[in-house]
Amino acid sequence: SNAVKLSDVVPMYDGAGEDFSRWIEKVELVSSLQGVKQLENFLPMFLSGDAFEVYRMLPDTVKNDYASLKKSLLQVFSSDPVSAYEEFNARKLRPGESPDVFLADLKRLAGLVDGASDQWLKCAFIAGLPDHLRSQLRAACSIGTMSLEDLLGRARALLKSSETCMVSVTRRTDVTCFSCGERGHVRRQCPRKSSPTSSD
Repeated sequence: SNAVKLSDVVPMYDGAGEDFSRWIEKVELVSSLQGVKQLENFLPMFLSGDAFEVYRMLPDTVKNDYASLKKSLLQVFSSDPVSAYEEFNARKLRPGESPDVFLADLKRLAGLVDGASDQWLKCAFIAGLPDHLRSQLRAACSIGTMSLEDLLGRARALLKSSETCMVSVTRRTDVTCFSCGERGHVRRQCPRKSSPTSSD
């Protein structure tokens, strides 16, 4: 049955841990793929603990309308606007994280704060990038006229180029100098060759 298939993918939600807005997105995605209708009847089966207690206390008019049910549960279990704003401002690109994931999380947080605009998202996206990428973006393009998608594409390209340069620099440490036999430089860059001979 659909419920069995969904239970393999969607964990129970007890009101703690994962943010409800992320959890409900997974429920809706999997439900759509499985062809589940009337989510207002299906959703309670995946609620437990405090989340189920909150559901039980809702009026029937809310329980019987999915949009109202989702809105009510979001108000209780999602980050409040102040917390979302603080997290939004503090959010930076994490080591090993792709720009796509970074921007997606910024959009999620912005959605929890009324009045968030694309311009606000662009500023937060750029501010959350490492210093060298931020300065390259500012120098390479007119940020104010770029769309979020264009900005994301440019950030991807710069990050890939930056990683390629890092690999190139890292590989230089593998070379051996033919003049002194030490690793990390070539003969023409040998410090012993260019420095004056010192007496022992």
